[in-house]
Amino acid sequence: MLFIPLLQSCTEVIDFDLNDEQARIVIDAVLTDEVKQHQVRLTKSTSFYFDEIAPTVSGADVSISGGGEVFQFTESATEPGLYLSAANAQGKIGVIYTLNVFAEDETYSAIDTLRGVSEIDTVFAFPQIDTLFTLDTSYTIIMFGQEKPGRGDHYMWNYYVNDTLRSPELRDKNFGNDDFVDGSNPVDGFPVFTGINFEDIEVGDRVRLEMLSVGEDYFDYAFELFLQTDFRGGFFDGPPANIRTNLSNGALGYFRTSAVVIDSTLALPLLP
Repeated sequence: MLFIPLLQSCTEVIDFDLNDEQARIVIDAVLTDEVKQHQVRLTKSTSFYFDEIAPTVSGADVSISGGGEVFQFTESATEPGLYLSAANAQGKIGVIYTLNVFAEDETYSAIDTLRGVSEIDTVFAFPQIDTLFTLDTSYTIIMFGQEKPGRGDHYMWNYYVNDTLRSPELRDKNFGNDDFVDGSNPVDGFPVFTGINFEDIEVGDRVRLEMLSVGEDYFDYAFELFLQTDFRGGFFDGPPANIRTNLSNGALGYFRTSAVVIDSTLALPLLP
């Protein structure tokens, strides 16, 4: 007689209790040394299961002060939760700025110093063929310049194609510091953005590179945000942790000040 063992398995359903934390205000505020209309955006945090646009916060009193000036922000008439300064507002390098937000009977504040930024001498945008694994072609944006003296500088980069920002999200931007290029060393051919889809840039397009100063704390904030989002998914991930902020009273987000330099070039053709 032949006995065939029967293997059975049972599946236990485990329900994770993802408690909904009370909604907290999220503040995204930026002031630069550009003469323009600066923005502060106020939203609310949402639950794990919320897959819609975050609720906005209207009716707030928003201002940024420093260096003897006060920039008052007014809520946009067409976009709730977006607060705009006057069109001629301009931060100044070396000034410590304070953000103040009064919303829903609560007060929030943050402080940041507007630091200087290095100059860009030249920018090039050129296509390259990836011959290591494929024959795909992608664009690279490189810059030449001289990093300003003094260690501890941190930078963020954006790029535009024909005046359209192509690095709108934090994950699309690039970050760096002066650990290896402080003052005495020129920045020769630094590849700021690589692997740009060939269909996203055409020969002759105007490519603009924007370099911004950021504080070390904001630099670390961005890295921590990446660790909790884009850099997760491996076996050796650490446990989730709260991301730093410079905002008071339990608010989420960040108040950042930046000096900005810009240079542009025309996209080059693929050389034969």
